[in-house]
Amino acid sequence: MSENSFGWIPDNSGVMRVTERQDWYGEVVDQVQQLVQDDPGGDTFHYRCLFQFKPDEFDSDGRLRSLNQGSVGSCVGVATARLIDHLQAMDIAVRRQNETFCDLTSPEWCYATGREAGGMLGGGDGSTNSGQLKALVKYGVLFQREYGNYDLRKYSVDRCRDWGRKGVPDQLKPEGENHQLLKSFRIRSVDEWWALAGAGYPVNLCSGWGGTGYRDDEGYMRKSGRWSHSMGNPGARRLHQKNGKSFLICNSWGSGWAKKGAIWPEDMPHGSFWISEADASWIVRNGEVIAYADFEGGFTAPYDWGKAIDWSKDDINVEWDSSPVVGDTEDIEDKDTDVFDDLDMEGYFNEEL
Repeated sequence: MSENSFGWIPDNSGVMRVTERQDWYGEVVDQVQQLVQDDPGGDTFHYRCLFQFKPDEFDSDGRLRSLNQGSVGSCVGVATARLIDHLQAMDIAVRRQNETFCDLTSPEWCYATGREAGGMLGGGDGSTNSGQLKALVKYGVLFQREYGNYDLRKYSVDRCRDWGRKGVPDQLKPEGENHQLLKSFRIRSVDEWWALAGAGYPVNLCSGWGGTGYRDDEGYMRKSGRWSHSMGNPGARRLHQKNGKSFLICNSWGSGWAKKGAIWPEDMPHGSFWISEADASWIVRNGEVIAYADFEGGFTAPYDWGKAIDWSKDDINVEWDSSPVVGDTEDIEDKDTDVFDDLDMEGYFNEEL
């Protein structure tokens, strides 16, 4: 494991233990390969799903605002939180699950539980992808809401750093355990990434890829230097004549970052950029690229957040399907591609975390 004390800390063997070495993983590989074969092509912009549930996160031009991790090395947790937001929205808008969007996910919770699950509490900043994947199963997530005396409605750098060193409050853990991410997939090729993004599965990319900080005249960012960083791909892809299979990457350095350069499409999220197929291939080969699926714990609709939280109303066994590839959230056909369905997760839960 790297000695880096800030940002993403590589742990390839740890990621392999919680993904590719699980008993159920072979079945997932077969299903993803089928998804690759069945992919109908086309550009997708699934980040638009979030607008249906959290329009205030978008500006007057319909562009999603960027999260800002601030002066703490919480990129893995911040990227994860936003991707869970996208997954909730896609599960409902694209996969037609009968659930209510819970709320925006707490970045501090994700970062701190990732450090705790990875055995990193104490001094320093940064976290591992392996610890985050363990935490999503063991501790689940909390949302940007009030929980008793804990007000998580607004991201706090101080709380993020404090919890990242001391751990999250024990009394909040039972709440988080009701909202787990049950399935994840280690992407090993651009074709897998392309198919999963198109089907509406958000992707966390942790790598040493660094960019120029500005986009070219078609919205792409050129590779430059190393960042040791975690960023997200919110199910958005485009096929470019020159750059090939391309992916939209959302950063966590605020909406004021990377303002220079072309915006495509016109509702391109703030703080985002496109990468080429060549750069995506480099990230897959040299980083830890994970697709998220099956967020468990969304409330069966309708649910009134204005009343006391009643976990008995939390339907955690909603059967779900993957989606067809669509460019927006309208006129979605009911089509089941069966990716990740009906897996035996016993080995996942029984593993020593």
